[in-house]
Amino acid sequence: MPNIFSKIKDAFERGTQANYKDYIFRHKLRNFYRVLLCLVLIAAVGILVKLHMDNKVYTQVEELDSEERVGTQTSEYRYYHGNLLVYSKDGISAYTEKGVQLFNQTYEMQSPIVSVRGDYVAVGDYRGNLIYVMDSTGPKGQIHTNMMIQSLGISEGGVVTAVLDDGDVTWIHIYTQTGELITSMRTTMKQTGYPLAFELSPDNIKLAVSYLTGQTGQLGTQVAFYNFGDVGQNESGRLVSAESFGDEVIPFLAYPTEDTAVAMGNAKLYFFKGKQIPKMSAEIELSEEVKSVYYGTNLVVLIFGNSDGDGRYRLISYDLAGKEQINRTFDMEYKEVLVQNDSILIYNESEVLILNRRGEEKFSGSFGENIVTVIPTASPSRFLVVTGTSMKHIQLK
Repeated sequence: MPNIFSKIKDAFERGTQANYKDYIFRHKLRNFYRVLLCLVLIAAVGILVKLHMDNKVYTQVEELDSEERVGTQTSEYRYYHGNLLVYSKDGISAYTEKGVQLFNQTYEMQSPIVSVRGDYVAVGDYRGNLIYVMDSTGPKGQIHTNMMIQSLGISEGGVVTAVLDDGDVTWIHIYTQTGELITSMRTTMKQTGYPLAFELSPDNIKLAVSYLTGQTGQLGTQVAFYNFGDVGQNESGRLVSAESFGDEVIPFLAYPTEDTAVAMGNAKLYFFKGKQIPKMSAEIELSEEVKSVYYGTNLVVLIFGNSDGDGRYRLISYDLAGKEQINRTFDMEYKEVLVQNDSILIYNESEVLILNRRGEEKFSGSFGENIVTVIPTASPSRFLVVTGTSMKHIQLK
């Protein structure tokens, strides 16, 4: 009999353990579904809010506050990663929208060249030998070149590319933000062509260069891609792909994302895809002369003169696959265009036009007189406006 009771007891304990494990499993499953439901609800609310903000039309402007403008009458102003960048021949500084200074770098330059990408800023003197690198935390380093600076650019990771003049030879040098030389590339008009435009990818691995060539006695362009990672180490000069464009000149290159590059010439707009080896993925014929080109992380915007119908200008935008997104006209003269926060901001000294990603008007009106620059903030309806004498925060309603 004890054996029977023992077996019954063992069976009961096993059943209890099985029931307990089943209870734990069902409890965990219920918690998982609760968390999943909460995440779905949060995502749905986020999508609804985004759709609401994207479709919201503003008709009024409220000035929230105003203060004296920073900088001098000769200062230049531009958008910097949600902040305000101010520079002149004497120095460069950055401020948050609330007026808090992020950094201040003094220097003496005759013709400062400024490059901004993400959180990084580089400034160098055209035909000079010194480059300063900053981010929102302050100065990061200085780069001393032994040749004259022709042009420069900075990546989202703070890597600096500089085109340097050495007489008949032009060098492309790539530096760390603290001034260490990573690599150098020798170019000549006879062998490679002259580097007309260049851009480093956001992942700091790929460099796109548009070379102006003339070997056949006729000007043309070759766009070359170099890979400084593992993929490019076995390629001659780290050149992983190149495309020639006959007699077309391509003065514009951009790298909106780490796997997409954009080039524009006098005849076509080109898209290149490839995380390691970029290849042409789309080309769009340009029927008219492009007056301006702008881009964001998901959109390329072209502005043409408009000879048909209403409006002085025609705006056409493309996504990074080369698919047309917007095709519309507008009538105001424009000073600057910003592609930011899924919106296109167009403004001049007194007028402002804001379009959503479908080209629909979110706002059309005035932010006041003597506008120098307009800085979007984290809120799609709030802006910092720099005028000839003041800085003011405005709210759209």
